[in-house]
Amino acid sequence: MDIGKFAIETLIDACSGNPVGQKKLKIPKFQRRREWKPKQEDELIDTLRDNNISIGTLQLYKLKYREKMEIYLLIDGLHRCTTLTKYYKNPFQFTRTQKLIDDIIGEIVTKYKKMYKAEDLENLAENWFSGKNLGAYQEFIIDKTYNDNEKTEYLTEMVEKLCEKCDRDMICKFIKTKTKELRDEMDISKATIPVIFNVGPRNVLPKLFKRLNQNGTQLTKTDLLAADFYTTKIEISNIDIIDHIKEYYKEMRLENNGMELYDDDDEKDEKDKKDSDADDDTDNDAEDDNTKSKYNINEYMIGLMRYLFEKFEGTFVTEINDKQFMYKLLACCFFEDMSAKSFEGIKDKLYGEDLTQLEKKLEWAMNFVISALSPVTMINTEDKNIILMRDVATLITLMALAYKNKDKIIKNKEHYMNTFQMNLLNDELADLTFSSKVIKTVLKEKKYMRKVHKNEFVGKINRYITNNSKIRTKQDKIDTTSQMILNFIRNTNPDKFYEVGHIVTKKKISEFNKDNDKMVPLNCLGNLCIYPNGDDKKKLTETVLEYLKKNDMEDNDIYENIFYMDDENIDYDDIIEHQEITEKYYIEFVKHRAHNIKNEILKKYKKCFIDGKKEDDNDIDNDDTAHNIKIKKNNKKN
Repeated sequence: MDIGKFAIETLIDACSGNPVGQKKLKIPKFQRRREWKPKQEDELIDTLRDNNISIGTLQLYKLKYREKMEIYLLIDGLHRCTTLTKYYKNPFQFTRTQKLIDDIIGEIVTKYKKMYKAEDLENLAENWFSGKNLGAYQEFIIDKTYNDNEKTEYLTEMVEKLCEKCDRDMICKFIKTKTKELRDEMDISKATIPVIFNVGPRNVLPKLFKRLNQNGTQLTKTDLLAADFYTTKIEISNIDIIDHIKEYYKEMRLENNGMELYDDDDEKDEKDKKDSDADDDTDNDAEDDNTKSKYNINEYMIGLMRYLFEKFEGTFVTEINDKQFMYKLLACCFFEDMSAKSFEGIKDKLYGEDLTQLEKKLEWAMNFVISALSPVTMINTEDKNIILMRDVATLITLMALAYKNKDKIIKNKEHYMNTFQMNLLNDELADLTFSSKVIKTVLKEKKYMRKVHKNEFVGKINRYITNNSKIRTKQDKIDTTSQMILNFIRNTNPDKFYEVGHIVTKKKISEFNKDNDKMVPLNCLGNLCIYPNGDDKKKLTETVLEYLKKNDMEDNDIYENIFYMDDENIDYDDIIEHQEITEKYYIEFVKHRAHNIKNEILKKYKKCFIDGKKEDDNDIDNDDTAHNIKIKKNNKKN
């Protein structure tokens, strides 16, 4: 191990991908993607401006000399290096620089605002103190091109357009002075970066990476496994997955300002290239194709995740922002949990798997869960898709459950789509969090494939209705539970947009609460409905009833299938049609309507409920009553 220093310019040149000097840095492929935020980048530049504060030591691994070029792997310090190269290319994109410029513009405006308009002064200063005008780090900081004739003439022209002749020299001089001050504040060229050069066998690299990176930006379990799985190789035949792996590395190189990537195969590729001159071209092509299809376990997981996400683009899956998604899903599929130990065990499992069959089965499982949950967890409005369930742990668990039980589900698919939906609503009413214990229980006991205990469900939804319909101290937003409940009974048409609306309008509720010093609930289940957007209007300007009538929907259809108020002996026309309410009458109305909605769910999903005894695995396998269940197209009376 040797200790040394890099000057800033030497380091930036070495990271460029095509250095002019004799040092070159490469990124090992097990390095994580960029995690730093703009604030952290600014803090690094501030630290370099203060020569008494260290930014830490770069940890490099010495590879070899090649044609007088020293080549190193960057083991620790990726974010620092890429931040510096980013700063060198365009220091004006940093928040720190913009704050300095804003302060200078403020000084210019304050100094001369009595003589000229503030807006004109701001425009002048913004044009001058821009990256487009002053250039990159090399031009502005090192070469000081702001002093050359061309730049001086440009400044003079701008000032002449704005200022009186007697003021021009004074203002140009002041701006030039402030330009030099800005340049000095941005200058980091005198800083040096301490470096440790590690040597030794290549197989120690992953361990070195893990040990050195523990004190910086927190590594995830999969960041660590990327290093552990660095030398593992599996044969991948799915061209789409291979393309996604290549695209991932292309993005990685771009976000690191063109810095080269490296893995052990680079050495092998060079040797193969030299040997290939003596071989037959056809044999070489076959060998190259074979080499290209071998990737390590972590690379396969990256490519597989991106492949599946692309397959289901436009569904709620694309909202998942979890780089550990694939590890979590396979850990649940193979081991029924998401522990670090299960993550590690994926490697051995994949070695014994037919990857083509694995990919098809995962794709089927994801498609099943999306098909089951989308109707009850998504509302397609004209402006956007409202996604009512974003919990990644829940989605992963249900996908794993479908994966593990594909053969059973496929025999009675429609029934299990309904049991998945009803169990989801049951857990939503209980506000259940998918903890490690819950995940294991759901997978082990096949919970979402079982019927829901009717009394338990009724108790939960009754409590929800009572709490949701209470007088309150302030208005709440529409909660996802109410929207999900409405989704369970609405008529869906993929060619239509839908909106969430109020039967009694916000204006009427606000007027009543103001006049009566009350706070009856606006966004409670009993006052909400999901209705089709008939003429593609974005905002409702009348009541939902008036709007639907205007769009040629019959009264019976509205009351039965949108409002669920087809009771013959109860008349709430004063509320629905005339928007006339009292506290007692309105609370009675929203509770009554919410219970109607509950009864509609119980009727529609009656074959997904069980009374009394606990359902066992035999019930799941041999449930004759569940076969051929169909979701109703609508709720009209026969």
